[in-house]
Amino acid sequence: AYDVALKRGEGACPFNVLYWDFLIRNQRRLEGNPRMALPYRAVAAMAADHDSIRAEGEALRMRLGAAPRT
Repeated sequence: AYDVALKRGEGACPFNVLYWDFLIRNQRRLEGNPRMALPYRAVAAMAADHDSIRAEGEALRMRLGAAPRT
């Protein structure tokens, strides 16, 4: 069972890391939307973890058979 309260790491729901990775990868495109202000405040609060979130998201997509992202 996954813990949906965990944003990333062992035991976290895989959708969580994919969500945060998506937001980080698409920040320039989405951050100007007023509806995205709250999620991007959370993204800013985890700035020190962006690289590891991106790596975790990439590893998960590769395990699922997706093409690598840039």
